[in-house]
Formats: sequence, structure tokens, C-alpha cells
Amino acid sequence: MGWFNSSSHHLVLIVTVVLSLYQFSLVSGIFFERVHVYVLNELEPGKTLSLHCKSKDDDLGMQQIIFNQTYEWSFHNNFFGRTLFWCFMSWEKSLGVYASGSFNIYEGSRDQFRCRKRCWWKIKEDGLFSLNRDSFIWEHLYDWP
Repeated sequence: MGWFNSSSHHLVLIVTVVLSLYQFSLVSGIFFERVHVYVLNELEPGKTLSLHCKSKDDDLGMQQIIFNQTYEWSFHNNFFGRTLFWCFMSWEKSLGVYASGSFNIYEGSRDQFRCRKRCWWKIKEDGLFSLNRDSFIWEHLYDWP
């Protein structure tokens, strides 16, 4: 074993780690398809929803969603299920009176199995509702602050 010295051992270790990381990203790309998030404004006719969504890595910018319109985006959930998108939302309840809040719209730990590849949200006057893909029930997840 004299030919297998310390630097050869390090080289084998480095090559093994690099190949493992390559296979890890390849496997996660195959098994973790794109997640699509849909936010539907169901406030009431004439009410526009202002929406600004972000993750640690992405800022989707300010969106104005009119009644019955849907805003959509997609991404890859990270391997460990820690992807998080939060959105600041506001709308005018009555002349000069606004409802607003910041909400976790996609939490990998909560939503990767509950939503699977499609996460649907209805924004209503009495709160935010998300479709549970297992039960097909709209769950009331958030109230307006």
C-alpha cells in the first residue's frame, strides 16, 4: 500500500465528494419538479389586491391583481424542504381604510406534501385560504391582522 500515499487519499476523497454532489443535484432535479403557486383575488368586484412576494433569493416585485384574476409563479423547492416565499398583501376595504399583512405563502416544510406541485390560494375579505390537495378542502390558514 506504499503507492497509496496521503495525497492520493485526498484526491480520491475530493473526487468522491464532487461526484456525490453532482449526483445529488441530478437526483434532486429529477425528483423535485417545479412548484407552481397561484394567488387568486376573490375579495369582491372592484377590489384590487396589492401583492409583493419574496424568498431569500427572489423578489417577485409588486403586483396589482384585479378581482377574479390570478397571479402565478414557479420555482424548485430545495432538497431539504426549506423553501419559503412570503407575501405582503394589502387592499382597500373602504375609502381610505386598508387591510394588510405579511403571510408565508409557501413553506416547504408545511406545503411540499399538502400542496405537492401546485399551491392554490384564494384571497378573500375574511382571510387567506389554501387548497389542501389531499382532502380538496380550502383551509382557512390566515386572518387579516
